Amino acid sequence: MQLYNYMEIIPLLTIKNRVIQINKDLLLSLKELTETVDKDANIYFIDVDGLEQNKPNFCTYQRLSSAYKLWVDFGPRSTGDVVDVVIAGAQNVIIRKKMFKYGDIQTIKNMIDNPLYEHLEIDKNKDLYAIQTSPEINGIIIQSKDQNASVKSNNEYIVNNMIKKHPIVLIEPDEKNFSYWQNKGITSIITDFITWKKVKKID
Repeated sequence: MQLYNYMEIIPLLTIKNRVIQINKDLLLSLKELTETVDKDANIYFIDVDGLEQNKPNFCTYQRLSSAYKLWVDFGPRSTGDVVDVVIAGAQNVIIRKKMFKYGDIQTIKNMIDNPLYEHLEIDKNKDLYAIQTSPEINGIIIQSKDQNASVKSNNEYIVNNMIKKHPIVLIEPDEKNFSYWQNKGITSIITDFITWKKVKKID
């Protein structure tokens, strides 16, 4: 088993219909989560209820925030949304520019000390020079538009160029590419829960 001594592997979980999911067919109870993931570990949540219905799962984050460092990707629409998720316990907040219509990032940075990341989807047709990122952010979360596809297979050129400008965190489903990204200087990768368990050698 490959060891990633200089790169953190962060588990990704989804929340949909108020339920934590490993994938669309497999649920995860809070008991199972706390038994599997060590205390104080990072966990990345994609909050489908927040993204699709503007109904983020703040109560879940409140319950988990004392045990884990939460990255919450729920599609905040306003400055108030960001403040609310920080109060609920998120340590790292993710902004999706197309959804964030009623606020500005500099105002948020003046209000909170938490790291703020911008989510960016890329595909093979994405033009590097068309990508506009905010200088105030702490880093970029990069994911393939096809969420089951590797970032490397879609557009590694963009990642390799953006590494020079921002701290980059990748959502990468394919463990075969982890060593490649580690050698490129990526220090954190977010991957699905099953792959994370495999890397961590958890049964």
